[in-house]
Amino acid sequence: MNIGSTRLRSYFRLSLLDILDIKGCIVTIDAMGCQTAIVEKIVEKEADYVITCKGNQGHLHADIETLFAQLFQETNELTDLTYHQTFDEHHGRREVREYWSTAQLASLRGKERWRGLQSVAMVHSERQTSKGNATETRYLISSLPNDAQRIGQAVRTHWTIENQLHWVLDVVFHEDDSRLRMGNAAQNMAILRHMTMNMLRQETSLKKSIRQKRLRAGWDDSYMLTVLQIDLTKVEQM
Repeated sequence: MNIGSTRLRSYFRLSLLDILDIKGCIVTIDAMGCQTAIVEKIVEKEADYVITCKGNQGHLHADIETLFAQLFQETNELTDLTYHQTFDEHHGRREVREYWSTAQLASLRGKERWRGLQSVAMVHSERQTSKGNATETRYLISSLPNDAQRIGQAVRTHWTIENQLHWVLDVVFHEDDSRLRMGNAAQNMAILRHMTMNMLRQETSLKKSIRQKRLRAGWDDSYMLTVLQIDLTKVEQM
């Protein structure tokens, strides 16, 4: 049976949500998780969501983009835009992020399909690095009330975790240097790296860094079996 990678990821996300206790939490997901079934599951588990929306959901992204364009042009008291700004500077990189959110959702086609939807948000970031300047605008849907600061905090937490994980994967596995491009090879290898990372973190007998543990596992078969949680005596009996 040939299952598309998008459908497979959706299945894994729904299965993970089924086993996690997320009651009272805010679930943040990238654009691949912007699906009505996932939103339904999050609300069913009594949690909130902040999910990035891109062109993978038909007219939803376009409708949100149009909505904010219209709201920015209005100056009347009926406009309910909330605003929040953050500034970061470290390691020669400066970034300004601006967040807007609104609960004026009447113009969004099919909004009733998104269970619990209370607000939509726009995030505009400007980055200055040694390699040049870059800007990016993202749109999000959320079950949270119209509060740009609270939504912004959820977004920042999401990307902080993503960036920290990416940094570790690059240091330990040189992920940025990978040249895997064919088919699903890059995605499959990313899954293997994450699995390996989790196993190395769970192994606590060796008080070394993740990178050093990985090297030891490559040099020492017995330690590799320890990381893999395989009983060496059973292997010897085979």
